[in-house]
Amino acid sequence: MWFKKLLNYLGKAVQSNTGTSSLSLVVVALGAVAVAILVVVCICMLIEVSFNHTIASSLEGYAAIIGSVGGLAASVLVPKAINNYSENKFRERNPYDNSEVQ
Repeated sequence: MWFKKLLNYLGKAVQSNTGTSSLSLVVVALGAVAVAILVVVCICMLIEVSFNHTIASSLEGYAAIIGSVGGLAASVLVPKAINNYSENKFRERNPYDNSEVQ
């Protein structure tokens, strides 16, 4: 069931004028990849601590990986936020005002 929903969403995201944002698809995919990379880093550190009882590897390498994932996320999320702001999604509307927002 969830697989059919995923395929339906992916189909709508790659087509034009369906109302589904392809940038949202990129944000979701980036989030999944970022979580997977950070879980791998955590597992590597836990294995190292459990066998060596210390962290002997370079923490600068781990910091570089985490920083690059953060930079990649920022490079995708900032344009998405700008796009949502320009589409008036963050501006509050008066519920008593029936006119359209220009």
